[in-house]
Amino acid sequence: MEDSHSISETPARQTINLFLVSQRQVPAREDVEIASAVLCEDSAALMTLFDSTVALRNLVHGGTETIPLGTSFRRVRAFAASRIEAGDVETLERLVGGRLSADCERRLRAASEDGALRNHHLATAADHYAADVMGSLSALLALPEDRTVLAVPADFDFASLQELAFLSFLGAETMEAANA
Repeated sequence: MEDSHSISETPARQTINLFLVSQRQVPAREDVEIASAVLCEDSAALMTLFDSTVALRNLVHGGTETIPLGTSFRRVRAFAASRIEAGDVETLERLVGGRLSADCERRLRAASEDGALRNHHLATAADHYAADVMGSLSALLALPEDRTVLAVPADFDFASLQELAFLSFLGAETMEAANA
């Protein structure tokens, strides 16, 4: 069993661990820089996700004209199921920083080994993927896991999230989707 704080973790997962260890409070940037230099093979990637997360958290406390930004378990699960069905695990890995959760990997492996229960294993892999994404967003943004929605300024640059692990799942929410 792999140590949850091992050097083999991706920078994205190490960033999430930093927020979890700090009880979802924003750790001091200097402390994160020191930790990333010691623990992380790619400290620049860790610092990019950390800085982007802190900036996003700070936006929530900004101006009066806002729009909802978020995602849901259902949305992430549907996306994961479509990528799994298409055989595009690489995209799923990229969007979570390079490595799927152990539970998701285990179910994908079981699907390839057990034809009789293949569909069940694939559906469960999508469930695990969505749970991992929602739990990670919850840790990064200090929001409940069941639905991650926050208010950002109306002029928020959504493109700034496109290449960031986990945060790339956040998008403009319609009021119906935000309340779903």
